[in-house]
Amino acid sequence: LLFFLLHLFVASLWTALRGVFDTHITGPLGEAAKFWENMRETDFVRLHPILSKIRHDWHRLIPIGLHGDAGAFSKQESVFLFAWNSMLTMTVPGAKRFVFTVIKKSLMVPETMDVIMRIFAHSLNHLATGLTPETDYLGEPMPGGMEYIASGWRAVLTRVRGDWEFFANTLGLEN
Repeated sequence: LLFFLLHLFVASLWTALRGVFDTHITGPLGEAAKFWENMRETDFVRLHPILSKIRHDWHRLIPIGLHGDAGAFSKQESVFLFAWNSMLTMTVPGAKRFVFTVIKKSLMVPETMDVIMRIFAHSLNHLATGLTPETDYLGEPMPGGMEYIASGWRAVLTRVRGDWEFFANTLGLEN
């Protein structure tokens, strides 16, 4: 199973493809500050463990959406697709979703969704701090760590979308 870890993907875009980063991640100049200013009185912002502490950095904070969906892969197979996007670029023509991972349903075991979500959360939690992790999602040491991911840009999860099968499998609901 291959994962495009958010913190590494964002760092790569920042370093190698700044135009893509600006167009498909941060969006128009000032969009992040405007987004968070419009959200500042919501319970989501007021009760969030990070947002209330970094109000001074909202202009460099990307709201992220996660999308989980089942789909046909071939006539015999189907897959779960996990993708994410910046909420700052939803009105930009050609706005992109970026693949986090794809897995054939036939390869899944009961713990698969939990592990995928733990890996996603680990990467996103580090993107929320703006610093690379010192450990992997299992707590094992990793080289590097505590370096800026994208020159101080951060991101937090603000929206989760999906079809019923995604939510049923992720939340353990009746399918």
